[in-house]
Amino acid sequence: MRSILKHHILLLIVSLVLLSGCGATLFAAGGAKLLPDTLHVRLVNHIPDNHYPSSSPRTITDQQAVQQLYTTIQALPSSSGSGVRMCPIDRGLDYQLDFYQGHILIREVIYDPEGCQLLKIGTTDVRIPNESFVQSLAHMLGIHKEDLAPVPLYSCAIKSPCASPTP
Repeated sequence: MRSILKHHILLLIVSLVLLSGCGATLFAAGGAKLLPDTLHVRLVNHIPDNHYPSSSPRTITDQQAVQQLYTTIQALPSSSGSGVRMCPIDRGLDYQLDFYQGHILIREVIYDPEGCQLLKIGTTDVRIPNESFVQSLAHMLGIHKEDLAPVPLYSCAIKSPCASPTP
């Protein structure tokens, strides 16, 4: 009798977790075939001494464009991680792309537009962006692709004192 009661309680707990928001997010991240309908894009500056022009987070709700970008990302080749790559300077700027279906986060992607240009999908999947991805993202943000990696307004370093942005 006790084992039946424990079994029912365990079944109830698992059901409640799956029906809660956390369960839905875990299910979505677990490989369900959810397609996004919304994209949240945020510019992240990892080196505060590089002062970039301000940029507000953007939300894209054009479902067709969001799904096309999502599909483009999924089709990109993986980075093998082997061999030596010579990369241009990376000034610490990334784009955080959060894909949602309704209110469920289904994929987090970090795009590094500088240096070796990488897409980090989740924690372990690294992809190499192509021209189609870069062009699509820039178009969605309403900027030229060259502006995805903006030049800092000014930069401070040990060897070069911080120049003031005002005269």
